[in-house]
Amino acid sequence: IQGTVYWNGSPISPDWDMYVSIFQGSQDMAHVGVTSLGAYQKAGLVPGSYDARAYVDGCCYSLRLVGASPAVNVVGGATVNADIDTTASSGLVTGSITVDGSPASGGVSFSGLGISASFNNGAFTWLMPVGSHTGFVYVNGVNLGSISLTVTAGQTTNLGATNFQTGAIQGTVYWNGSPISPDWD
Repeated sequence: IQGTVYWNGSPISPDWDMYVSIFQGSQDMAHVGVTSLGAYQKAGLVPGSYDARAYVDGCCYSLRLVGASPAVNVVGGATVNADIDTTASSGLVTGSITVDGSPASGGVSFSGLGISASFNNGAFTWLMPVGSHTGFVYVNGVNLGSISLTVTAGQTTNLGATNFQTGAIQGTVYWNGSPISPDWD
């Protein structure tokens, strides 16, 4: 079985962290990554009826599902095509994240979906399931705050620039009224 994953008529971007699971009925039979051209392929399947399902950021968690192919019949010695169109169940989210006015790199954890999305040099473009979502923004392992977004099927939502202000904290650790020794581990 092979196919291409599409959004709004074009193959998906390789930056969108997409996986395809091959199902036979309700049984998950295999998982494959998506190439830079939006394509996937899985050989070695026994003859039968299958469908392919596209998930963002990993596989098989129903909230991450963004599209499925029609059922196809696999026969011995042949390859069948099963394209997946994600347009009706996902949208694109774009924007940028800065820290103290400078572009940052890090991640956003959408815990309600079990999805983690990354951003580099401030910019991001994510394919997300339809709905309202809140994500927690992390840079260098620090939770800087959250962003909220609403994803509409087949639409691009531009969140614009989101800036997070940061500061620093410092102090001294005391034991028995004296600063601890740097030799203490």
